[in-house]
Amino acid sequence: MRAELVYKHPAQYKTHKIARTKMEQDPLILAIDIGGTQFALALAEPSGRILKQKRGRTERSGGAEWMIERLLKKARALVMPERGRVQACGIGFGGPVDFAAQRVLSSTHVPGWENVALPALIERELDLPTVLDNDANTGGLGDTPSGPDAATAIWSTIPSAQVSVGASS
Repeated sequence: MRAELVYKHPAQYKTHKIARTKMEQDPLILAIDIGGTQFALALAEPSGRILKQKRGRTERSGGAEWMIERLLKKARALVMPERGRVQACGIGFGGPVDFAAQRVLSSTHVPGWENVALPALIERELDLPTVLDNDANTGGLGDTPSGPDAATAIWSTIPSAQVSVGASS
């Protein structure tokens, strides 16, 4: 099976390629949702089936550093048992992001998120190609694929969260 995992930005209809691989099994995607009151992580198949989930409450006073520590700990617990199959990570962030630069611009709920290159950090720590967008955009993509090649896009959404990442082959 040859798969190409892509993220399609809803406003720009551009793709951000995040992985290409030849695999015996379907690839898995790590999805992360970061919000002002809670955060969630999930491993999903391209079909949308969620295999594992982890959640936590956001400690606003802990700031970005506190959140990043918890995200990495929970992400490692999800990814390590499935290391060969996890091919990419998608992040939905509850606040303004610069999609082109792949940076969190700020958070209205939690301090310390000013100009954070979160995808680069996740890529370095987990060795996974990573893409970031605002959670409203990623949530919308989870409901309805849009843009070019919409017929081949499959979106995986964490239930009760607003993060989605896609797989297209």
